[in-house]
Amino acid sequence: MHNIFNINKAESTITNTDTGYCTRLGQYELALLITLIKHHGVVQNTDSLLEVVWKNKVVTSNSLAKAISTLRTILHDKSPYKIIINKPQAGYYLNSSSLKLFSISPCF
Repeated sequence: MHNIFNINKAESTITNTDTGYCTRLGQYELALLITLIKHHGVVQNTDSLLEVVWKNKVVTSNSLAKAISTLRTILHDKSPYKIIINKPQAGYYLNSSSLKLFSISPCF
């Protein structure tokens, strides 16, 4: 069974289409999710995710781990993880076969 979500970039929200539950995403969680979606199925290494998501801010891999944990909670991705997958010593990727995006609204 797939989780189906709508993402509204302009409002920084994600809505579960089954339950109607809407959650506001922080700017970094939204940027991380969009990055993983754009590169779904392809492992993104930790350093590149930190650079793309947090841009010129000095952060540690703990910031990434916390954002991943938040997204997993919102996406109901429980261990063993099926949506956001960690490849040890490599990075993270989005398993799009376990997640359906009904729509992603553009940011205006």
